[in-house]
Amino acid sequence: MNTKKLLDKFGETLMKEVRDYAIPHWDSVIGGKTQTTEAKIIQDNLSKMKKEDIEIIINIIPKIVDTTLFYFLRMIEEDDGFDLVADAENGDKVSLREESWGLAGELYNEEGWIAKYSKERYEEIY
Repeated sequence: MNTKKLLDKFGETLMKEVRDYAIPHWDSVIGGKTQTTEAKIIQDNLSKMKKEDIEIIINIIPKIVDTTLFYFLRMIEEDDGFDLVADAENGDKVSLREESWGLAGELYNEEGWIAKYSKERYEEIY
């Protein structure tokens, strides 16, 4: 597997295993389908809000998740104390930070990881 494919595999996994779980998780909390103690507290607070305000919260969930992913990847990209390393088929260790033109930027645009690999809602506003 070439290094570009390793980078894309990481992006695909990040979208499917993080983004595509985080967004429905919070949809479920807000929608009253999650019954943890924390979720019940949040739902109680939401019950005091107007429906339109709750819709605003629902609409910004993906943006909050994406911003968190962006800053995590930017931290990996900019802090020399950390790296993301993948195992190539030949056994080599490949620095995904070095293979990317900018890990945080890999998320966005029509060719970015979100658009290519995530099944959850995404609105490009740039």
